[in-house]
Amino acid sequence: MDESERTQSADLLAIRALCERYAQAVDAGDASSFVSVFKPDGHLTSNATGRVTHYSGHEQLAKIVAGARSVAPRTMHFIGNHLAEIDGNVATGVTYCMSNHLCDDRSNIVMMVRYLDRYERSQGEWLIAQRDLLVDWTETRQADEHINLGRNLEAPERRGDSAN
Repeated sequence: MDESERTQSADLLAIRALCERYAQAVDAGDASSFVSVFKPDGHLTSNATGRVTHYSGHEQLAKIVAGARSVAPRTMHFIGNHLAEIDGNVATGVTYCMSNHLCDDRSNIVMMVRYLDRYERSQGEWLIAQRDLLVDWTETRQADEHINLGRNLEAPERRGDSAN
């Protein structure tokens, strides 16, 4: 593998990680981390509400996280297929995502999403310049009653325990 192939591979991995950081920030309800994946003048359009909504700049983009939480207090995004094409310091990409939105009544709104993206590299860092969030379809499922299977399954150092 020559140097340009290594650079291309590293760029593709960085862009993929950018998409994963976006998903994790939404799931964590972390507006600061969410906007950090966008350029300061980044733009997102979404058809998730049944009409096209536009968000421009970090201030407006930060509102997306709170808006998602008001509909569904818990979310879990699974990033699937991701393809990106790089041309210098600009790239375009398509990311498939299945996002789960658990509502207070235990209904789970599952959205089949495609993100159509334009990325730009600035000072060595890839960021989202434009994201079109397209919900292709949704399914509503009923989640089981919460039995807290995940409690205390974190690594001991994350719980603050030092002994098992």
